[in-house]
Amino acid sequence: MLTVFCFKWGSKYSPKYVNILENMLDRNLTDFRFICITDDPAGVKTECWPLWDFYNGIGCYRRLYVFSDEFGEKVGGKFVCIDLDCIITDDITDLFTNDDFRINASPGIPTHYNAAMFMMDPGARKQVYDQFSGPIKSGFTGTDQAFIRETIPGEKVWRSGIGHYGITDISDSKIVFFSGKNKDPSKCTNSIREYWH
Repeated sequence: MLTVFCFKWGSKYSPKYVNILENMLDRNLTDFRFICITDDPAGVKTECWPLWDFYNGIGCYRRLYVFSDEFGEKVGGKFVCIDLDCIITDDITDLFTNDDFRINASPGIPTHYNAAMFMMDPGARKQVYDQFSGPIKSGFTGTDQAFIRETIPGEKVWRSGIGHYGITDISDSKIVFFSGKNKDPSKCTNSIREYWH
């Protein structure tokens, strides 16, 4: 069974965003388990795992822990990480293939990654975790998704079925992410807003 994870820490997103993501997944994905990794499970309806201490610093580098063997052993099977700032408009089951790793392509630079969604088999790219010791100690300044790209370039990416609000054509998208300055799907003015519930 596929496990779908989302992350919620700090005050940027309320529990409502997690609960709505679960509703959208229920309507548009078959045979899955949904888990929220969070520092505050209050108000979250789905199963929650506590947020780990790995790189408890700025940015989203703490997400890189999912590449570790330890995390993979706990999950026990293929999993997907999806950002809370999205709207799912149609069935996304066919996006999750048998590949051992796949990540969203950057809407701006085709060779770059956008970690709003990625799928992997446990431990499939453990070098991402093994080689990270903090952005400064790793000799790297950038985002977690850029670190993933620098560590494992040339991976398979999704190039259809996924859109980025205000950046790409979303007319045929099954899932739309809100990148850059447009980070809140609740404020979407497009007709896809009706699917966010």
